[in-house]
Amino acid sequence: MNNESLEELTKLALPALRHAELVNFARTESPSNAYELALLRWPRRQAKAARSLAIMRRDFGVETLERLVMEHARPNGSEHAQTEKGSSMQLDTLYPEGVRNVTLVRRFQGTDPKHVDSLAFLHSAGGEQKYLGFRDEVNRLQLDEAGTKVLVRRVITSMLDQYANPKAPQYSDMWSSALVAIRTYLADDNELLKRILSALVVYEFGIAKMPQYHVHMILPNPSEKPTLQDVIDYLLSFGFTEDEVRVMWVEMLRTRQRNRFKTAYFMDWWQGLKVGKDDLRKVADPIARQLLLNELEDILVKGCFDWNEPNYTRNGRAPEEFMEILDFLVYQTDYDWRYRNDETKELVESYFVKCVARGKVGTAHYMLVRYGHHFGFCRNDGIRPEEMPNAAMERIMRAAIGETEESRSYGIATALAEFLGETDKADRFREMARSLTQRVALDHAFYHAVDMHK
Repeated sequence: MNNESLEELTKLALPALRHAELVNFARTESPSNAYELALLRWPRRQAKAARSLAIMRRDFGVETLERLVMEHARPNGSEHAQTEKGSSMQLDTLYPEGVRNVTLVRRFQGTDPKHVDSLAFLHSAGGEQKYLGFRDEVNRLQLDEAGTKVLVRRVITSMLDQYANPKAPQYSDMWSSALVAIRTYLADDNELLKRILSALVVYEFGIAKMPQYHVHMILPNPSEKPTLQDVIDYLLSFGFTEDEVRVMWVEMLRTRQRNRFKTAYFMDWWQGLKVGKDDLRKVADPIARQLLLNELEDILVKGCFDWNEPNYTRNGRAPEEFMEILDFLVYQTDYDWRYRNDETKELVESYFVKCVARGKVGTAHYMLVRYGHHFGFCRNDGIRPEEMPNAAMERIMRAAIGETEESRSYGIATALAEFLGETDKADRFREMARSLTQRVALDHAFYHAVDMHK
């Protein structure tokens, strides 16, 4: 028994009595569950009131609860407490048209992920999340097949309105879960199905680490090892035009670009793929260029790689794999960095300067040896080809000294000045480095992690 009297509970429950959703929570849930469910969409005051109603039902019986609800029913005859209104009333109050912050997701628990029994509703609001099993909700709302279709349509339409945009948060498997629900209950609604397929490609593929699982989910009858080309062919056979598929695919690649491609295998998402007779290389090329800038900034400026750590991986890739990605981006795109876009070349050169200003001369020199000619940094001014990276490195070092002065990195500045033979500068920087107890040294570690002869 609860400590509150019936009179006390009645007073505490008043904020919930005019709201059908809160009353239904009290009728069907434990006090703690009623509170948690109410809190997802209601202020704390109403959530506490729903808990008090549930306590009343538990401690004083259903008849006491129903009598109180009827006493406070709306005077226009549309009493929200009428149990004969049943499922339609609960559906309208818990999942109305335009319901917010509800998505379909999957909670497998040993079930087939392409079966509706694997689905759940995720209610998220106010920083809190609650999972409700799909079948559990259908049973709790006492929905027949027609009511279940209404529920699925309302939630999926809301998902498209709320989450199918680049700025919205994306929950893992939400769009493939919606696809399962549509194929189960709304298979004849081709327009809605096309919208979900498009959202799945753009957003779920856009955040996926690896394609295989998601490819399996999108294809109605996948082979043992389905491919991304199978997805493209399926979309075309479903009724998408080639232009629609191409636009969809580019938007997916841009989504992956915004997420900084959290996988080592992003070139798999366009390399060798065709839409009709045309491959995707040309439309993906601008994205590849931006990705290259992202990767160069990571390694040269942000220092995302610790090349001294032999077991180091970044998002699953070892140094050798990373260089393969850079090779692809540098050499396989249709963009000639040597002769176009001086602004971009200056940006890349600034990355090299910032890298050297951090003392990472091994990293900068290796990248110049491997890619300097392609970026246009190793100019042929009567210098033998094998000495071009060294000449470019000297220019970058001189620029980096200015960066080190601004950042008060006098130990690195001393080492750079000594290397360039500028002894007066080196002596001056050394005194300042000593006063700040800075080590006079440069980092050549990159050579130990990467094969220079590749």
